[in-house]
Amino acid sequence: LLRVYRLYRPTLVPSQWTNSAQSGRLKPLDLRWQATVLRIHSRWQPQANSALVPRIGPEGGAYFKHLLKVRLGTPLPDVSHFTVGHACPQPTGLHAHQTRYVLDAITNFTEFCRVIDRIELPDQLVSVLDNRFFHHLVAYTSDSDLMLRLDGWLDQYLGDLTVKIGQRADRTVELQLILEQVWALTRIIHRLLPAVENFLASFIRVWDGQMCVDVMFNLISYKTISPFETIYVWFLKPLHRLFKISSVAWKCRLLRCYQALLSMWLLTNKGSPLLRSQAWSNPLVGLDREATLNELIRHIDTLCLSALYAHPTNTAIQHVVLDHYEFLSTLPETHRVRTLPISSYRALHMLFFSGNPATVSRVADIIANYRLLFERIQQDPFLGNDSLEAATGLSMQDLTRFNHLLLDMCQCLWTQNAFSPSLDSRNASREAFDLPANFVGQLRTWFTDRGYDVRPSVSVLNGQGFYLFLCDFFAQHYYAQPSVLTAVPCPPVGPPFLFLTSQIFKETRVVKHQGRGNPETFSQFRTKFLEYLRNQGFRGVYKYLYVTIPSLAKQSR
Repeated sequence: LLRVYRLYRPTLVPSQWTNSAQSGRLKPLDLRWQATVLRIHSRWQPQANSALVPRIGPEGGAYFKHLLKVRLGTPLPDVSHFTVGHACPQPTGLHAHQTRYVLDAITNFTEFCRVIDRIELPDQLVSVLDNRFFHHLVAYTSDSDLMLRLDGWLDQYLGDLTVKIGQRADRTVELQLILEQVWALTRIIHRLLPAVENFLASFIRVWDGQMCVDVMFNLISYKTISPFETIYVWFLKPLHRLFKISSVAWKCRLLRCYQALLSMWLLTNKGSPLLRSQAWSNPLVGLDREATLNELIRHIDTLCLSALYAHPTNTAIQHVVLDHYEFLSTLPETHRVRTLPISSYRALHMLFFSGNPATVSRVADIIANYRLLFERIQQDPFLGNDSLEAATGLSMQDLTRFNHLLLDMCQCLWTQNAFSPSLDSRNASREAFDLPANFVGQLRTWFTDRGYDVRPSVSVLNGQGFYLFLCDFFAQHYYAQPSVLTAVPCPPVGPPFLFLTSQIFKETRVVKHQGRGNPETFSQFRTKFLEYLRNQGFRGVYKYLYVTIPSLAKQSR
């Protein structure tokens, strides 16, 4: 500073500087130098204050309304609770000028839009984090220098805060506040600043998974797409370590965070006008976005499968996984993705055999959506002579495996001979659900050793999950007295993969308790039970069977 003054005052002779122990700040001892500084300040301060801050007049909202009345010519109600002529107090903060009074008076977004052309960003750009209306101005501007200034300040501030986070307890609160402000800005501009991404990459490696957990997951969901190897090393791998030792609630939140991240990447890949309009954004050139998306989907599938293995009966885990698979089944129509990702078959098998009625219904609904999607793709006239493999990006092996899944689920949900690939005449030797060859034999042996008749096989709809609904259905339609319910055999209790299995109710039992009239066939009984399940809320099972079995649709007509 003295060198600058020396250019204008060559006669100025600086004195020695000493460190004051009282204030801890450097103070000059040269009285002539102090007088020169005070004279310069006294010359410029009144002019600056008179140009930027109104000295006399109504304060706060009254000044804003007066400004609108003068410039817009709109009649405004009288403000009687302000004293006209009262001296306005000196403004405090980082940007003490006319914009401050305008922003303080704005109460809704409509008023902000009316005066958006009169509001300027402050000189100290970091103050935009304190006001939500400034966030919209930042997203609206096309000046890349503004974002570079803000990014530079955040880079230095977050870096210093991360170093000192373990030294003082109040640093955690300070980190929470600044991250919440950054998240509020990120929601408007729909992208993380480079400084925030660098902070996340360094902080996640030492993160305990509990500090600022809400805002951390929100920021991670806006991570910019980049090569998967880089993302895995800096983000996915550290979070995977926390995933293994975390609670069920934390695992569910991480899976939902990844779903939001995948959705954001798909919007970027689709070419959202809002994201492309950012002049300061610099997407990676030559990045294989489709390969990166597929890698992320496979990583999420791995986490879903490990969560199901760790908590096989937890309904929260099951429904979070099903939310992800439902999202994948709608990608071609919602995001125009050409390559159709099929959900993990192992996870689908675990969910289908979980014994939870709601889970089974949602799995059936997802598979039905895939089937309907394949039919619409085949009937699309714009595809011309393209095959289903070319239209979906799937191989013939993937399509064959999906058809096997359709047949096997029909066997378990509808036929009397479940776990038998009799419907698949071309692959008579194939085991149901591509299970090991000895699985069905072990299943039937388990029933025989306990005295159960296995000539009619097991079915999912007659298993432990739907057992109470089946009893209620019998009580409403077939049993004359509630006491007869005691004759219904209880489902067997065995290994986890047998939770859903039980002895199917034979056709003779249905005829015996039907009463009078012609004997009801087993197909009619199942159709009535299916209607009953739909009325109870299990629309996925109903939709799947009517989509997969054409004869049911004909019967309904």
